[in-house]
Amino acid sequence: MLKGDLVHETLDGETIIIDLSSGSYYSLEGSAADLWARLVACESIAESAESLSVQHSGDFTALRGRIADFHRQLFDHGLVISQPPAESAPDGDLGSFELPKIRVYDDLREHLLLDPIHDVERGAGWPVPGTGT
Repeated sequence: MLKGDLVHETLDGETIIIDLSSGSYYSLEGSAADLWARLVACESIAESAESLSVQHSGDFTALRGRIADFHRQLFDHGLVISQPPAESAPDGDLGSFELPKIRVYDDLREHLLLDPIHDVERGAGWPVPGTGT
C-alpha cells in the first residue's frame, strides 16, 4: 500500500515520486518504473514475478526475490506503508530482467516543504525559505 502523501507521474518511461512530507523525490526508470506501475495497480509480488518471468525468460523464484527486495527498498524509503515479506532473493537466472534502481534526491527539499500561503515574503510574491513572515 502506498503512503498517502505522495505524488507520482510517469513520463517517457521515468517515474518521478515526490514525498510531500519529507521533501525528497525519487526517480525510477526501466524495471523500477514498471514495478512501481504494477504496485500502483495493486499487483502482488507473485503476480509481478509470474508475468515478468514469462516476459524476460527468467526464473520465477529469483525474480520474486528481486521484486521483494525492491519493495523493501520502497518501504525503507517510506514510500509504501506495508512491509513486504522477508524472503531471501535466491540466485537464479533473471533472463533479460534488469534489477530496479531507485535514485533519491534531496536537493529541492527546502523548496518542496515551503508553505506557499504562510512563507511568502511581502513584495517577493513567492515563498522565500527562512523568512517566517
